[in-house]
Amino acid sequence: MHPSVAGRPSRDFVAQIDRRVRCADAVLSYLMKIIVSARIAQAKTYLLLFRDADDEIQFSEINAFTARLIDLLALEEHTGHAALEIITTESRHPSPEVVMQGGLKIMTDLQARGALLGVARK
Repeated sequence: MHPSVAGRPSRDFVAQIDRRVRCADAVLSYLMKIIVSARIAQAKTYLLLFRDADDEIQFSEINAFTARLIDLLALEEHTGHAALEIITTESRHPSPEVVMQGGLKIMTDLQARGALLGVARK
């Protein structure tokens, strides 16, 4: 119980409640700043749209690695192997063979789905 005069809370009690509310407001304000900054730092979304062999429009969400690979292949300046070597260098991955194998699997999958028709050789 808090001390009161004629059914009203004392000034000390009101002051304590006021301090606690201000402290809670400060904590809430701090947490909201963290939440807002976390929302701002969202990852990019990459979509691949293509027509398959039946001329149907297909789409798929892809990751940044696949998007970079497609960008390099779209330039028609690189073979699939050369594009993967560029990505391997850019990524600085500790196991370059893992990047090359993963990229080959991605290209094989894209070709099976009709998104990648092949790579022109010079």
